Amino acid sequence: MNISVIVPVYNTAPYLDRCVESLTGQTLENLEILLVDDGSTDGSGAMCDAWALRDSRVRVLHRKNGGLGSARNAGLFMAKGSWISFVDSDDWVETSFLETLLDTAIRMDVPLSCCGYGKSDREAPLGKAMPDIQLLSRETAMLDVIEDRRTGVVVWNKLYARRLLEGLSFPENRLHEDEYFTHLAVGRADRVAYADTVLYRYRQRPDSIMGAAFSLKRLDAAEAKAARLRYLRETMPGLVFPGKKSLFFTCLCLGQLSLRSLDRPERRQAAAYLTRTVQENQFTRTELRQLKPTHRFWVFLSRISLGLTCRIRNLLNIGL
Repeated sequence: MNISVIVPVYNTAPYLDRCVESLTGQTLENLEILLVDDGSTDGSGAMCDAWALRDSRVRVLHRKNGGLGSARNAGLFMAKGSWISFVDSDDWVETSFLETLLDTAIRMDVPLSCCGYGKSDREAPLGKAMPDIQLLSRETAMLDVIEDRRTGVVVWNKLYARRLLEGLSFPENRLHEDEYFTHLAVGRADRVAYADTVLYRYRQRPDSIMGAAFSLKRLDAAEAKAARLRYLRETMPGLVFPGKKSLFFTCLCLGQLSLRSLDRPERRQAAAYLTRTVQENQFTRTELRQLKPTHRFWVFLSRISLGLTCRIRNLLNIGL
């Protein structure tokens, strides 16, 4: 088995057929499609079983609901392929998605390849027959992850050599699982290849995990980026500065959202956590000089009061 595609499934019945059809219709046929039914209650589990009867490459695991990270880990345990890909069950991929990523990885001799992605409501095919391939150093690919561009922080526009993921797992009972995971995988790759073509189509649903109302669980984004910053300090000190910027402005954004969405006790919890996180990861004098003047202003104001900073940014409609 060449490629294992891991598809966590939880209450995505309206979108599941489109997702699986896009996988069974891949130009690369040597693959297994692992549908991990994470305790669905809307009939998605039965749809998974129906697909397994239609296509022998589809395998199904039914399990008690444990969340996205746990479902992906279960898929990793099941996977038999020498290459691994992740696809969310409400998304879909172009027919050349896997073949392009595998060909790119083999031709460029890299353990990790990735492609562009776009929203699923753009129906017209955008994939190029002969995409431009960019070979990225580990540091350049990691900067892309930090700044969420090109390679991106998401896990699902990528193809991973199985050996790259040995010993890695997704955090469980957390949101923003990709933020916790992607930098660890990229950090293991000497080089990364990027195919400059849109082959993955994601769907933004109001009832999805990320589309749901803001809650204290969203602070996981700051926790994930703080963990990434610790990793950068240990392995890539040259990227600590962009890592700090990403964490700082994430804390501001979360603080602004908490002011708009949470009740007073929860706002206090959020403010305490975010203030502590910012204080523990302050910019050095040298780093402050590298910031844009407007960014430097927000840093200095946050040292007086992070809460005040977030309130001012909300009044000015900045950052959200």
